[in-house]
Amino acid sequence: MFLMETRLHDTEIQGIRRCFLDFNFLVVNPVRRAGGLILCWNKNLNVQITSFSKHHVNFSVIEDTGREWRGSGIYGWPTNQDKHRTWILLRSLKSSSTLPWICFGDFNEVLYSFEKVGARGCNMRELEAFAASCQECNLYDLGSRGTSMTWSYGKRGATNVQKRLDRFFTTPDWYMLFPSSWVQNLPRVASDHSPILLSQEVSLAGGRKKRGFRFEHMWLRDNRLRGVIEDAWMSGVRDGLGSDPAALVRVCAEKLNEWNVTTFGHVQRSIRAKIKRLETL
Repeated sequence: MFLMETRLHDTEIQGIRRCFLDFNFLVVNPVRRAGGLILCWNKNLNVQITSFSKHHVNFSVIEDTGREWRGSGIYGWPTNQDKHRTWILLRSLKSSSTLPWICFGDFNEVLYSFEKVGARGCNMRELEAFAASCQECNLYDLGSRGTSMTWSYGKRGATNVQKRLDRFFTTPDWYMLFPSSWVQNLPRVASDHSPILLSQEVSLAGGRKKRGFRFEHMWLRDNRLRGVIEDAWMSGVRDGLGSDPAALVRVCAEKLNEWNVTTFGHVQRSIRAKIKRLETL
């Protein structure tokens, strides 16, 4: 996961680290309260950070099979007089390695004129410079599903401006490694940018795998939770499971899932419905 404009120093993300104990973090500190980047990845992955700056994080990945590729998270310069620095950065990263490459983030520029809606037209010189750097780096846009624009100026009516600033690029050899890759632009929530999600199509030939139990932190806000767990635990003891703590925990998990759906309210389902409504809007 690559986060941009975090405005957070490495000393300020302890709460985030505690929420994602299975992840490693690289934090690029902002300048005062401007900018800031975070890259986090699962600790099971063999990821090596090869370079970083205020505008990028570059890394390589070695999979268990020995297959190796690299990625770059990009936060492009936003001002017109500095945008050429983003294209210089792309060319520099291209020359740093010959591994299959995926490049993603906020490039702060559109690639095509139809990727901007509202206000006056595009700066064709910067658009062409962006396209030229992608061609030189052998980077191809993965496209996207969902909303077509990933950034909105926030105002309504004729003054609103929307652009597709956030995207995934890959080299052909990376796409050959992951040919089932696809990108979805998610709805904007509390930000002027849409999160963009890269996924892999997964074969369900053996049937959809049942989702494992997950304890929801929001349950702790409900005073009834303690009673649900105590009742489930005592029920397991009465059924002769007192000498098997793992079995008692499984009973508790089943009761918590049942309580979540029937009494607490299936919040996850409600969230999915609201996200779908946001996509429609």
